Amino acid sequence: FDNASPLVVGGNYQGYIGEFRMTKGKAFHLTNFTVPYQPYSYKSYYGYQIDDTDREAARANISPLPGRGPVLGCAVFDGDVFGVRDDLGEGTSTLYRSSALSWVAQTNKINEGGNYRWSIGQYAYLPGRAKQKTLFWASGVDHPQYLDGDVVTDVIDGSFLPDDPLTDFYANNIVEFKNRLFLGYPDGSLIVSAAEDPLNFDPASGAGEFYMEDDIVDLVVGPGDVLFVFCRTSTYIIRSLADTDSGSGIVAQYKFHKETFSKQTGALPRTSQNIMGTILSMSDKGITSLEASDTFGDFTLGYLSKNIHRTLMKYKDTITTTVVHRVNNQYRMFFESGLGLVFSFNNEKKVKGVTKIQYEYPVVCISEGYDSSGNLMIAFGSTNGFMYLMDSGTSFDGEDIVTKLTTSYNSYSSPSLFKRFRKLSLELNADKNFKIYGYLSFDYGDPGVPRSDQEDFISEGEGGIWGVDSWSLFTYGSAVTQSPTLYTSGYGKNMSISITSKDKHSKPHVVNAAVVEYTVAGQVM
Repeated sequence: FDNASPLVVGGNYQGYIGEFRMTKGKAFHLTNFTVPYQPYSYKSYYGYQIDDTDREAARANISPLPGRGPVLGCAVFDGDVFGVRDDLGEGTSTLYRSSALSWVAQTNKINEGGNYRWSIGQYAYLPGRAKQKTLFWASGVDHPQYLDGDVVTDVIDGSFLPDDPLTDFYANNIVEFKNRLFLGYPDGSLIVSAAEDPLNFDPASGAGEFYMEDDIVDLVVGPGDVLFVFCRTSTYIIRSLADTDSGSGIVAQYKFHKETFSKQTGALPRTSQNIMGTILSMSDKGITSLEASDTFGDFTLGYLSKNIHRTLMKYKDTITTTVVHRVNNQYRMFFESGLGLVFSFNNEKKVKGVTKIQYEYPVVCISEGYDSSGNLMIAFGSTNGFMYLMDSGTSFDGEDIVTKLTTSYNSYSSPSLFKRFRKLSLELNADKNFKIYGYLSFDYGDPGVPRSDQEDFISEGEGGIWGVDSWSLFTYGSAVTQSPTLYTSGYGKNMSISITSKDKHSKPHVVNAAVVEYTVAGQVM
């Protein structure tokens, strides 16, 4: 078939009409016709088949970081994604920067292995450069380093840093706080650079050192000009005191004071995060929160994970990393099995709920930042050497996204009254004709009370906002939130709602609420 020639369907066409499809202006004659078995939403089976062909061809051009083993660390900096992976058989690692075509190696090798922590600070005194943001990192297997253009450079200052290559003793934590670079060491040492000079650790220039009585596992900047130092079984606070003039009138010199917050509660590595001014971390007792109290300068300790305590205790020794989604107010925790837990918070900093997710490839390192347009971007690396962008696209690495939501059993007006449930409407944000499968279960799933048959909710598609959305990407004249309806005839004292979906082409959907219509039938005697 030639697109430039007319197509005649009739006597000149040989074969069953069911074997002929036109998609996107192209004609396909499929001699081996297969009856569609997958329930898709608003596109034909062949539309999806051709789309997948195009998508997989594009995906074939995506490559992992060169080298071997898992991605050791990743960072979002200056609108780009950076990743570290061991080299093939050389005993070294390389830092790579993302580009439109491939991964670009940043020059100079670094020691293999490691567990990377990153810090982005804006300093005035990097040699020969104006004040600008700079990417620093500590790995625990090499000197602290930073990116100077496209060159990886060690932070070495004579004998002032306690690094010891003979015993592989290096900093394993790093953070920028009050125009200084703080380096944490496994033995509890916390080294502080001179003000606005992250390469100067000379005590005569204002650098210094604190000593913790436990191994340092995390450094997090908190509210109220404090730095939280999390150790394995204890927690400390580095408090910034009154600043003084250095004499030049430019550089602020801060005094610091160490306080012991707790000798009983510490944190597991890579679990401490700042979300909405509250410091969250995972300890042996569960997820703890540290937030400023009504008393000036004090902090209170709380526990947030009692509803999933057994799950956390089962998997706590397999935690790989955590991240905060600052737009959605979420704290996300990941495990070696590919399991992830998403804790969502409301504006009052209370947990709204916890969602379980499962990746085929586990999240072993993760970073939050912004792309060149200022949009939030979360990148993570996995055991297969690939880097991924979280919350982007419509699929899980090209595969269907399967979702399931099951509510608790709600007794509505009274737990002792029988009701006849007649209608269920969802408040849904989704693509046009997006399909959700739903069913209802009554009386705590009592087998003597049959649940409803599985039914389909079909979204009419979201409406757009004039001047904001793009044509062809929304349903003209439609509301932003749709209310697909399921009519049912169920009978019981209470009801649970289960809804599922399976799709890899539609954008993410949001179920905002469910409206249930019922009539009261009578009281249990």
